[in-house]
Amino acid sequence: MSGTSSYSWRGGSPQFIRKFRDDFGPQAQIEVLRKSFRCHKHILEGSISIVKRFDAERLSKNEFEYHGEEGPKVAIHNTASDQQEAAIVRSIVERALPSLDVLILLPHRGFARLVSQQLRYSGINFTAPLTLPGEGLPLIAILSKWLRNTHDSLAFREILEAFIDNPSTGIPSREVRTQEKKEQRKAEFKKVSFLWELVIKKSTRSLWDSVGRNKENDRLYSLIFSAFSDLIALGQETNDPASFVAKVINTIVPWKKTQDFLEEIDTWVDASGQWSSLSRGSDVQLMTLQGAKGLEAKVVCVIGLEEGILPRADSSEKELAEQSRLIFVSMTRASEEVHLFHARKRSGSLLFRSPYKKGAKPDIPKSRFLNIIPKEHREERYHSIGERGRAQSEGKTGMV
Repeated sequence: MSGTSSYSWRGGSPQFIRKFRDDFGPQAQIEVLRKSFRCHKHILEGSISIVKRFDAERLSKNEFEYHGEEGPKVAIHNTASDQQEAAIVRSIVERALPSLDVLILLPHRGFARLVSQQLRYSGINFTAPLTLPGEGLPLIAILSKWLRNTHDSLAFREILEAFIDNPSTGIPSREVRTQEKKEQRKAEFKKVSFLWELVIKKSTRSLWDSVGRNKENDRLYSLIFSAFSDLIALGQETNDPASFVAKVINTIVPWKKTQDFLEEIDTWVDASGQWSSLSRGSDVQLMTLQGAKGLEAKVVCVIGLEEGILPRADSSEKELAEQSRLIFVSMTRASEEVHLFHARKRSGSLLFRSPYKKGAKPDIPKSRFLNIIPKEHREERYHSIGERGRAQSEGKTGMV
């Protein structure tokens, strides 16, 4: 039934099985599978307790039989931050490989970034869901489009905004807080609006033509004309790409830090690699909870288990039942170890809300699902701020 629930987005529902006798008559048989060939007792009993609590309509299964040996308890990691969470996941992966494969499950694709960084820095090959690689290279692609056609005003408008945000222009950044600085920035953008008026009124052919006509009338126009005239000239050079690239970076500043550039390159390569044979056969996979259909692994890590994420905020009873089945399916993908994570500090962009209030600690309650797992099947591990994602080294991987 839980497998059926995983396909709710396709119209799947456990009600199809629950109403089977109603639909096909009293002679219809429903066989309950009570022998677990994949999961040991701590994993199956721990996960099914969640469904029992939140899905009142589930069919009773009675006692289970277990084909394999009993393994470690379900580990619940209380981490200081999402950065520490990612580092601890990395340490689990390092000690699992090469003998055990690892599946890392995410609430949504945005959670892949920090974990991917940790794995990449450790030289661990992995596959991950495609994420937005960054804005630097797409910005350069827009510049390339404009250089091929300087009459493309929409493309020029995008790279013009990047140029205005260049600190070397002396124009206040979008992060300024004082009213005076905000007014200064607003005044500079009004000048760009004036250039657009000339295009709209067909006084000039393009935004670039408007800059050329007014380059002597204002400091900003002069800066724009000089910078982009140099880019046009260097773009036409066929034997000096180094000078062109340097000018691009100095003009539109696609990356604020060198590390931002390197991470974006790595992410693009990771994304493209998923379509090549190089990524096949990886022993480490990052997948969304919903996207892991049919997958299993010796070790499973589930991150981001906080209220508002799983379960989602303001979930109805029906939705809670559905999400409890999702966490059940996610946990039972493991045959040996399950590691569940929640963080005391996490980016608001992943929570889709701000957890920070002035003078108070971040408001990020752990998922109510975690409290349901019986104590005899779970082991709680509190990670202090000072830890660097280094788990205990003694014993096997289950003793992280």
